Amino acid sequence: MKGRAEVARMRQSLDATFQRVAGVGDDLELQSDFARYLCVLVSGYLEKAVAELVLEHARQCGAPSLQRFVELNTRRFTNANAQGLQNLLGSFNPDWRQEFEAFLDDELALVQFNGIFRINRPEPFENTAHCRKAGDMHNCLILPVFPLN
Repeated sequence: MKGRAEVARMRQSLDATFQRVAGVGDDLELQSDFARYLCVLVSGYLEKAVAELVLEHARQCGAPSLQRFVELNTRRFTNANAQGLQNLLGSFNPDWRQEFEAFLDDELALVQFNGIFRINRPEPFENTAHCRKAGDMHNCLILPVFPLN
């Protein structure tokens, strides 16, 4: 699968995981463990979805050499944040960058987007997979209002 079909498959898998996790009950430590896991899944989904969609664009619009270039460069698209995604989208099409900036015009959307990747983390030993340790619990920003489609 490639392009939108692959993104849809990944989204379906992510949605199924959220549904399974919804039934974990009131155990805060268990919820914390699943929150860390979901942080990793959501950030990975976003990184892979963006890479897959820009690669599909290259497949449709460019020569094989462009496709290889895009594939190699999107492999390095990890630990993304809003600025990194703006730069990547803008390198393909300035209109895409502007559309993404308009989406992030709302300060809450920007905080939510960057929060998924936790770009301002404390010491590395206090973090587990994009989460911040706070006492005995881990806090991750998993936001049900963030539009994944």
